[in-house]
Amino acid sequence: MADAGHIIIDGWNAVRSNPAMEKVFLDSGLDAAREELWRLVGPLHDYGGARVTIVYDGRGEDVSILRRNGISTLSEVFTPSHMTADELIEQLCASSPNPSGITVVSRDNLLRLTATTFGATALAPDRLFEGARGCSRAMAESLRCLLYTSPS
Repeated sequence: MADAGHIIIDGWNAVRSNPAMEKVFLDSGLDAAREELWRLVGPLHDYGGARVTIVYDGRGEDVSILRRNGISTLSEVFTPSHMTADELIEQLCASSPNPSGITVVSRDNLLRLTATTFGATALAPDRLFEGARGCSRAMAESLRCLLYTSPS
């Protein structure tokens, strides 16, 4: 896929919107919930070709960026303590040279409205998870086809 766009996810908002992830969060903590979110949305990058950024409220003095597996198109971003994830997501939309290529994922209606005002698309987390499951199934099917295709 040439350009599937940039998906920016309001991290804790997405985790708390999904009962299974909420349970992981409550039973096993923040790190386990972050891993579960990556497991669910990873196929959007791996199969769908999207750049994926998950933004979390942080506690430090500066923005902190973690690249998943060293891949620049898979990032977790933690805000400084004086900024919310919503504020950083709004700044990313406002400063983007191509906001129409951004999809903001949150169940926060104000954040979604602000994102669309800048030209981004807004999506509820459950819709994102549906799309991710579709990519996961398609990726599994593609792998099955590769494994069971005999050489000519």
